Amino acid sequence: MSQWSQKLDAYLAITKISKKQLALELGISINTLEKWWGSREPSPEHATKIRQLLHEDTSTMITVSDENSASPVRE
Repeated sequence: MSQWSQKLDAYLAITKISKKQLALELGISINTLEKWWGSREPSPEHATKIRQLLHEDTSTMITVSDENSASPVRE
């Protein structure tokens, strides 16, 4: 089980919403969401949406704008 599937399973258990509703909240298809329960990792954009949905701290995330520099992501 991937890190994402564990986090999303916990979120579903706490909020008592369906995977379909979660997909709607994330703005993705249910098929894409189902893939995250497997081995595929979400895109960085979707990972950020999930972190926001799960109320995780995104201030320490790093994004690479080019090969030589990285900057913290701020909202």
